[in-house]
Amino acid sequence: MRVRMKTTSADPVSVRLAGKEYEMEDGEARMLIRYGYALPLGSLHIKGVESRESKNARSATRRTSKS
Repeated sequence: MRVRMKTTSADPVSVRLAGKEYEMEDGEARMLIRYGYALPLGSLHIKGVESRESKNARSATRRTSKS
């Protein structure tokens, strides 16, 4: 799963910098997203978390439907 890090994260074998995009295992990505350390890129549904693409689509729908 691809994510964009909101905070820098490090462990004994890797460092992930805030603002950068990374491909990682689904379980690790979901944990980071759920606790607010990363944002999902692409389509993903985690309760209480909305991807940037979903927010943009919803905003565009609101803008066009008000016309």
